[in-house]
Amino acid sequence: MKKSAAGFNPSSTYKLMLQVSDPRAGDEDVECTVSVDVLKDDEPAEGIGVQFSRDNQGWSDTVETESDGRVAKDFKHLKPGGHLFEVRLADDTSIRKSKKIKVEGAMASKIGRPIVRAEGDDGDYMISVSVPRPDGASPATNVPVRLMISPLGGRVHIEDLRTNKDGLLVDKNGEAGYHLKFKESECDVTVQVYGYMERIQNLQGPAQKRQTKKLNPPPNIQEMSWPELVKSAIESGRKARRKS
Repeated sequence: MKKSAAGFNPSSTYKLMLQVSDPRAGDEDVECTVSVDVLKDDEPAEGIGVQFSRDNQGWSDTVETESDGRVAKDFKHLKPGGHLFEVRLADDTSIRKSKKIKVEGAMASKIGRPIVRAEGDDGDYMISVSVPRPDGASPATNVPVRLMISPLGGRVHIEDLRTNKDGLLVDKNGEAGYHLKFKESECDVTVQVYGYMERIQNLQGPAQKRQTKKLNPPPNIQEMSWPELVKSAIESGRKARRKS
């Protein structure tokens, strides 16, 4: 997607898109990830200061959005019951969003952290996702997997798929992996499996090969001196660039 110039501009219009992942069992306790996309004049905004809050317990230190306009923060030690998460712009605290989630008392993680890979080149890739159980010894079957495909300058495309009996992502035809093809210069893919979000960034698009044009030499080239040859070559190059 196209992005706006970095930094806060008070004359611009800002929007916040807030997402809170499902609660999951982390290394220490139940946790979740809160992420926000900042749009400036409807384009992803880089370098915008954002602050986070949980359950009205005060605001975090300011963190800046990345080049895609997004920033995320993990919240740990979630207790059973409801939790309120808020985000706001550091430079204009009236611009804010909030969302509530509920943590079940006997909540247990259904899956371990997904393993995500991308193989390929030049706008033609195979996205592979393997989802284990928390013990890592068995696969997580029939688990929903969401792919958020973001080509540079293009629209975000979402694919909702699932894992097979081996815990592997399969496409709608039942084939392992997801075949991604795009024409843009770059593409990012976000893989969401329950509360986990893994990102694959800067996949390269088709190589842009420039055609080389053959320049015809002047008819009197054998009679020209070295300075005249250099001058003629420069002029020919300029004419070729003007035509291209």
